[in-house]
Amino acid sequence: MRSWIGGLVLVAALCASSRADAQYFRNQGLQLPNAGWLGLSTWDHVINGGKAATNIEDDGWNIWDQPTLGAGYFFAIGYNLWLDSQAAIGASTTTVSASASAEPVLTLAISSGLRYNLLEERHRPYLAAHIQYLQLIALAAGAAEIPGNEFLGNTPFFIGLRPAVGYEYIFGDEVSVQAELGIIGFLVPDGQRGIGSLFLPASVARVSYNI
Repeated sequence: MRSWIGGLVLVAALCASSRADAQYFRNQGLQLPNAGWLGLSTWDHVINGGKAATNIEDDGWNIWDQPTLGAGYFFAIGYNLWLDSQAAIGASTTTVSASASAEPVLTLAISSGLRYNLLEERHRPYLAAHIQYLQLIALAAGAAEIPGNEFLGNTPFFIGLRPAVGYEYIFGDEVSVQAELGIIGFLVPDGQRGIGSLFLPASVARVSYNI
């Protein structure tokens, strides 16, 4: 009798433990939405050695930092390892222009990569690494003075690596908020711009509401 009761207690404890682990998010979710900031002109001072740009040839991105809005999808591929993908659009203007006014420029950013949670349960600091794609879209009637990537035929497309750190707080069974900060190195070998004519730096900061 005692062994039978002990067995029931053990099964109940295992079931309770399983429910406790499962209540903090299923094995996939959505970021709806994520809002952030894309750092471009911030890095032009680094590229120019701390000097202000006076013409397009001196300026790395020639685009002001801009707010971004997007969405994402993530799912578990291991106990602490997650695969996530994000897409975001941003808008600002050129910093230096040959015309009377700055030209409007949109950005489309798409990324996919891995996130490793350092802790479990509700508080989850993490490290991440993503492949980042960025497209610049000039809206002016003429050709806006935006950088081209000679590695890709002098087109306004850029591909790079984005290491990041972040923190996620789960405050409901399947609801969380998340913040992330990353630095991107976009490859531009043999280019006129960038650090060491090798890569153009940028940065990303974002917060998201996850369901």
